[in-house]
Amino acid sequence: MTVAIQPHRSWWTLRTDLPFILARSGWKIVMWVQFHGLQFELPPEWVDITDDLEDKWPPTLAGPLVGGALQFSIARYKSGEVPNITIGDLRELLTKFCANLPHKFDEPVERVGSINSVGCVANGEEELVAVWHLSNGRDYVMATYTSLSPADPGTEVELSQARQLVESIEI
Repeated sequence: MTVAIQPHRSWWTLRTDLPFILARSGWKIVMWVQFHGLQFELPPEWVDITDDLEDKWPPTLAGPLVGGALQFSIARYKSGEVPNITIGDLRELLTKFCANLPHKFDEPVERVGSINSVGCVANGEEELVAVWHLSNGRDYVMATYTSLSPADPGTEVELSQARQLVESIEI
């Protein structure tokens, strides 16, 4: 087994030949994983249930408290003209996607950086839905978190964890 210590996102990490990185940030231990071409910080006890799905797609994680599902749709740039996806493009995609759902979404929240993102949440009586569109300019990810237990306090915890996971995505 190969073990190396190297800096990662301003932390020191212990890297092995396993498909994850354990990192310490203060007193918090986090796990960085590679998941269907994405890298992100995986919250404790979230599990990959993709293989449990009938079609084995889209890549899906399940939360530990109420079993909310976090699903990913991923589009990778392969060749041709570079798409140059902007925050405005992501905003437009989010608006169109949410308009096709029977939910009333909160105002979108935007994050600008090496990975731009736009996301919003709809908390209804029967279902909570959160949607994020992300891009590094070339590649695109849509992430959706859905819980059928919106009144359960665990849903708010899972939503917060899903939001942190999405914010940590490296494409």
